[in-house]
Amino acid sequence: MISAMPPAGDSRSDDQGNLKRKRMSIWPIFLALSICLVFITSGYRYRNGVTGIWAPEQLLAVSARSEPQNAVVHAVSNASTTASFTNQVRFDNYSLFIRDQRFFLHSGEFHTFRLPVPSLWPDILEKAKAAGLNAISVYTHMGLLNPSRGVVDLDGFRALQPLFDAAKEVGLFVVLRPGPYINAEVSAGGIAHWVTSEVAGELRSNATDYKESWQAYIKGVINATVPNQITKDGPVIGPFRAQIIIFQH
Repeated sequence: MISAMPPAGDSRSDDQGNLKRKRMSIWPIFLALSICLVFITSGYRYRNGVTGIWAPEQLLAVSARSEPQNAVVHAVSNASTTASFTNQVRFDNYSLFIRDQRFFLHSGEFHTFRLPVPSLWPDILEKAKAAGLNAISVYTHMGLLNPSRGVVDLDGFRALQPLFDAAKEVGLFVVLRPGPYINAEVSAGGIAHWVTSEVAGELRSNATDYKESWQAYIKGVINATVPNQITKDGPVIGPFRAQIIIFQH
């Protein structure tokens, strides 16, 4: 009989066997890495035995006036968190802490001046929530809210309160970014056009007349926002950069 064995020196069978063994040896490594990632991203274990990162609606349900008890994250007492103007929102090298719960911010941009119909805002926010976001980042447009010197208009589609109410209802935090320079691909970067013609000093600088020009606008935004900060059981967890000092008043 004629043998069906491969001819001497044919290494195809050996190569296929070696490749199969290599594949079998690699998959446990990927499995171990996947398990490590799950533990890393699933949050810290709370003292009450609950694991995971808290959602905004859970954190908003914790009264701003109540002291955290068993739900305090272990890392809060051990990690070195930054100095803050409120103990409601802090951060370390890894994430935010909101009411002493470690919180990873997954925020999407939503500029109300691009959709000047407040009745449509809840639908947009619900879709953002459904997509897995836990916050929205919002620019306010100085040119829109402060169209001329001494005029600050926060009524109608310029109002911020409908946005704050919708965000709290849906369960999203708000990071407010008032500028006055916001870039955002808008004319003059959002700075009101009257400023570009009436202010002699250099814009976006510490020039006295430039700083004076946006005071009324910023104060108007502050007055509308302060009652909606997390310290007042609202959804606003912070303005952007230096303005955080202003908003604590």
